[in-house]
Amino acid sequence: MMKAGAKVFLENTYISSILKRDGELTVDKIDPRHDTIEKRVDNYLEHDMVFIPINITRCHWYLAVVNAQKYEIHVLDSLGPTMDRNDLTLTIRGLEKQINIVSQLKEFKDHKWQDLRVGTWPVIEKFSEAIQTDSVSCGLFMLNFMEYWTGDKLSDSVTQRDMTNFRLKLGAILLDSKLNTRKEHSYFKHDSEEEKSSDDAVMVESPAKCGKFLKTSHQTEDQSLLCALPIVTMPTNASELVGELCKFIMSIDHAETLEKEWIWSYEPQPISLSLKKIQEIIDVQKPMDKDCFNMGVRMFACDEINLLMDTQYHYMDLQFWLLCDFGRHPKYKRKLDVQLLAKTFDTWPGMVYNISQCKLILLPICQHGHFILFAFDMEARSVSVLDPLPIPDFFKGHELICFYLLRTLKISNKLNLALEVANPPWNDDICDWRRILPNCVPKTKDWFDSGFFVINFMRAWNGKQLQPPICTDVRELRKKFLVDLLKYNGNESKDNIPEVVQELVKRIR
Repeated sequence: MMKAGAKVFLENTYISSILKRDGELTVDKIDPRHDTIEKRVDNYLEHDMVFIPINITRCHWYLAVVNAQKYEIHVLDSLGPTMDRNDLTLTIRGLEKQINIVSQLKEFKDHKWQDLRVGTWPVIEKFSEAIQTDSVSCGLFMLNFMEYWTGDKLSDSVTQRDMTNFRLKLGAILLDSKLNTRKEHSYFKHDSEEEKSSDDAVMVESPAKCGKFLKTSHQTEDQSLLCALPIVTMPTNASELVGELCKFIMSIDHAETLEKEWIWSYEPQPISLSLKKIQEIIDVQKPMDKDCFNMGVRMFACDEINLLMDTQYHYMDLQFWLLCDFGRHPKYKRKLDVQLLAKTFDTWPGMVYNISQCKLILLPICQHGHFILFAFDMEARSVSVLDPLPIPDFFKGHELICFYLLRTLKISNKLNLALEVANPPWNDDICDWRRILPNCVPKTKDWFDSGFFVINFMRAWNGKQLQPPICTDVRELRKKFLVDLLKYNGNESKDNIPEVVQELVKRIR
């Protein structure tokens, strides 16, 4: 392979693991009679550069380039110079050992490497900062580096956004490859005359059942393909579809799979949701996770419907509450960063407005797992408190809004400070505003449910009341929230979600 006049050798992952292994061993344990190191070393020495994929076990991929023209080791890491390079050190040490062994067996002639002491070559990081913003694309970046690195620079730009398209491209490349021995198999052929309607789709019943079928050894090749996907009738009723979706998700209990990222969004700040957190949404014995809540706010705050609204609302997630450090003992509170606090009034991605133009500011808090919504009406100069939990009996007989007085004043003080920065003409004092406890706010006795109720309140509050219909069935609220998450168009990790789940979600209206 030629790149900018240089001859390049692309190593595979199996051999890179062999090099690393040999770097860990003593020299006398490497037997050239049982290895192909002589041919391998000859190949390397005939090339100007050797591209070696490096794997940090179950963690990360990056590319190491042995550049014999410059006597340098180049590191192309999508996460920048943040990783431990011990794997690279062992790999280069293994390469030098193999070169030394072969040099003892024969004399090298007419090769391109003037210096064979690769272990002494300087290691140079080619990226000073990360270009990868998710936690699953490192392998895709590495493949792009192998394609575009010329020895001095990348011949084409490589960004996180490019990886979404590259996933699709890579699938097509692999399917169409000459190395794909099943390319002509009937399962890969498309016959338009035999296309089935959308109602004829199939789904996997459960991961456990898949495993059972896959272990069957006596089946024919075609039968094993079919048995890998047990066929059942896909329901068409929305309620049944959601039921099957929840059943499938909750049936997964493999530890490594549970840690896999299903939802990822990096604007305005990164949020990552694993399958384990997704399962907790359905489990009525688990509270609303803060990251899940923030993702929920992000989804409907950036919804296209909000772009069409005549009156602008500003939806806030839990960042404001966390930055204020309200839940911490005064002795251990961090110094308030008002500039950072004011940034919580920035517009959401895709939205164009200024906080001074907003009629409502919807601000949720979460104290010890108890979610409450504070709605600030900027025109009426009022604060409405929407609490899904009932006020304790011991406070009965008092003016009920006074139960929230201390929290309202604390939040109002911090809002004043932040608004003075975000909106310099601001000269009001929210502490003087009227405080309201709206009637007809649905209640739940379980604080585990409060986050799901507050998300619902934020969607339904119009400044004066909750617009009906308001769902009070927490199981339905959890299911709806789950479906909304899995449908989120801004999800950068959608490819991690199994196809059967994507197909179910697609059919839910």
